[in-house]
Amino acid sequence: MLPPRNGAKPGVSGQRSPAFRRPPRWHGFGMLAIFSWVFVTSLVAWSVLRLTVGIRVDEEHEYEGVDLHECGLEAYPESTVAE
Repeated sequence: MLPPRNGAKPGVSGQRSPAFRRPPRWHGFGMLAIFSWVFVTSLVAWSVLRLTVGIRVDEEHEYEGVDLHECGLEAYPESTVAE
């Protein structure tokens, strides 16, 4: 560990983290690695969901309203729906 510049003891509040002493290019590399991991993992997860159970409802249910088929109720009372 590098000695503090201002004479403070190690661990005292105000000391900079060793991560901030690294060159900024490493921060960019870390951001790119995290973005890549999340993107690939999400792509795989959504692809598996799409191929197994599907990510959309049937066209008929979508047109009539999913709440009617799932819950047996209309989402909006008739008094609020414009005809």
